[in-house]
Amino acid sequence: RDGWRTASTVYESELEPGYTDIIDFSYDKETEKSGLRVMVGGDYYLSDYLTLNSELSYRLGTHYREGNQHMYSPIDISLVTIEKDKDPNSDMSGSLELVRTFREPEKEFSFSVMHETEHDSEYNILQSSGDTTLVTDNSSESEIDLHYIHPLGDEAKLEFGYDGRFKTHDDDMDFEFGDFTGSSNFDYT
Repeated sequence: RDGWRTASTVYESELEPGYTDIIDFSYDKETEKSGLRVMVGGDYYLSDYLTLNSELSYRLGTHYREGNQHMYSPIDISLVTIEKDKDPNSDMSGSLELVRTFREPEKEFSFSVMHETEHDSEYNILQSSGDTTLVTDNSSESEIDLHYIHPLGDEAKLEFGYDGRFKTHDDDMDFEFGDFTGSSNFDYT
């Protein structure tokens, strides 16, 4: 993929004369991706009124991207950037749902659980200087849903339930700029 962009911005002030800032550059990127995704699931009819739904999913993938950028204005410079995975990226999820229907058409009970985990770890490298950033992202999410519907005559019904979401997220960034190194960690639950 390639392209170009020219942007002009005019700055004016009552105190200073205006000036124009021009950014002019072109770029091209090449990306290589590979991956595997497997999903399996099914509906199991345990009786006329009871159904169990299930699904499992697994994804594994890698990518490598090299980009060339040439800036013409305000300075003349060429940059080569590389993004590559440290480890293969992966995510795995599973869900299970139990649905109970009744002879009354509007009456229903359902319970479901879902859990998903993701891992992403990649390097961003500025090739000319060797400056490197490693970003690692690990997250997980679980959901629990409980739902009940009960008809109250022909025109009303009682509905209640629970919808719970539990998330954890861990972002780590380690970077090197010349002799300067640092890290940043962001965790939340």
